[in-house]
Amino acid sequence: MIDFNDNLYKVTLDYIKKEKYSGSCDGKRFMITMKVEQGPDETETKLINVCMWPEPYSLAKTDDNKKTNVTFPFDNDGLAQAWKFIETCCTGSVETSGNLQS
Repeated sequence: MIDFNDNLYKVTLDYIKKEKYSGSCDGKRFMITMKVEQGPDETETKLINVCMWPEPYSLAKTDDNKKTNVTFPFDNDGLAQAWKFIETCCTGSVETSGNLQS
């Protein structure tokens, strides 16, 4: 079980800009990535994307209808919200099958 109060497990925004961060807890897997959306006026918006799916399969081998994707603002508050979402999913408070949008 992940200790969500331990800063060792919490990544920074600079890390997410460059790398994907993945882990698992209590039968669920998760991946945190940076998502860039193109606006209608050619502006780019950076977001934090959290994808959750059930074990035992990898992301690529899991059906899309079993994945949950949630986006958060690309700032420290958004990162805190992302970790809170992961913690809530891992403790069983949220069903993680299907797509959600925050």
